[in-house]
Amino acid sequence: MADLPVEFHLQALIETLELGDKMDDVIETMTALYLAGDTGMTMPMLEAVAPSKPGQDESAYAAFEKRIVTDRNRIMAERAAPLLAEGKIFIAVGALHLPGEHGLIELLRAQGFTASAVNG
Repeated sequence: MADLPVEFHLQALIETLELGDKMDDVIETMTALYLAGDTGMTMPMLEAVAPSKPGQDESAYAAFEKRIVTDRNRIMAERAAPLLAEGKIFIAVGALHLPGEHGLIELLRAQGFTASAVNG
């Protein structure tokens, strides 16, 4: 987070506050997406409800997603591989790290591991 400009953090805080009463709906929707196994829709949903302003710089959000999600996925997959190879390990990550071609599941599968959903 420290790699991202302070202006980004301030804007994100303002946008969160502007959601006001919608925030309960956002949390409810995120929970429903997670329970349905559709975590890949979380970021698009957040982008859809975020108040947008004319001329708003979208590159900050792309930088956020790259730094906080994609880059961390790569690091987690690299660091997890030796532990997973030993077996008998459990790894917990936030739901945004799971979906997509750059998600942790696909990165681990590319290293030869098998990943499957556990529903219970």
